[in-house]
Amino acid sequence: YFVPDDNILDSLKISAFSGVDVRLMLPKNPDHKFMAWGAQSYITELLKAGVRVFLYDNGFLHCKAIMADDSVCSVGTANMDIRSFKLNFETNAFIYNSEITNKLENQFFIDMQYSKEINIEEFKHRSRLSKTLESITRLLSPIL
Repeated sequence: YFVPDDNILDSLKISAFSGVDVRLMLPKNPDHKFMAWGAQSYITELLKAGVRVFLYDNGFLHCKAIMADDSVCSVGTANMDIRSFKLNFETNAFIYNSEITNKLENQFFIDMQYSKEINIEEFKHRSRLSKTLESITRLLSPIL
């Protein structure tokens, strides 16, 4: 799930504002709609910062991976949400290996072929109901 705390959200935005190529892939068809509304509540500000956001549409996307600088990656069970960071017993491995990082990046690019990039202009025109549900869910994000 992607319901980031302020530190993660700010880090993504600052990186994108600084010219770093930041891409986020989310499932188009989530297993919990409530969590999808939470994730969608962050998309506009990420897009405005220059983060590219993709919706994966080739089954359910359950991957939790981060790749950085072609040399370090993180994979594991932790979702990008407050529960995973502070409450649940989640774990990720940080791997400092260019070969493994490149394999993960290559898989990400393959998955991009089955994804649709979110366009900020289209995203702004989603329904009022969607925006309301996203706002309510975002208010609840500290306990999700």
